[in-house]
Amino acid sequence: MKNILLVLFAFFMFSGLSADFTKGACKEDTKKYCPDLKGKDRGLCMKKNYNSLSKACKKNMDYFKNRGKQILKACKRDLDKHCNTVLSGEGKKLKCLRDNSDKISDACNKAIAIK
Repeated sequence: MKNILLVLFAFFMFSGLSADFTKGACKEDTKKYCPDLKGKDRGLCMKKNYNSLSKACKKNMDYFKNRGKQILKACKRDLDKHCNTVLSGEGKKLKCLRDNSDKISDACNKAIAIK
């Protein structure tokens, strides 16, 4: 259960990493499964329908989920120190880390620099 919560936390915390679901590899899947939803609700809907998504969309979602986990692992202390008052979602935590790039650890800077 803890791993599931960590994955969801990482996915939504760094949702700004991923392109909008309405573009790219997940465009058609979004239209099909979550057409009227936005933001976190859209993300939850896509996660709920994961097994029905196209291979390309799954690959895209997996990539960004893993990126979020990598950043969370490398940046946990920096997030706690510099971004603890920033609300999660829409890439706000990632923006905070980037805005504080001169104050955060080298490991965190490297993690947020990888595309």
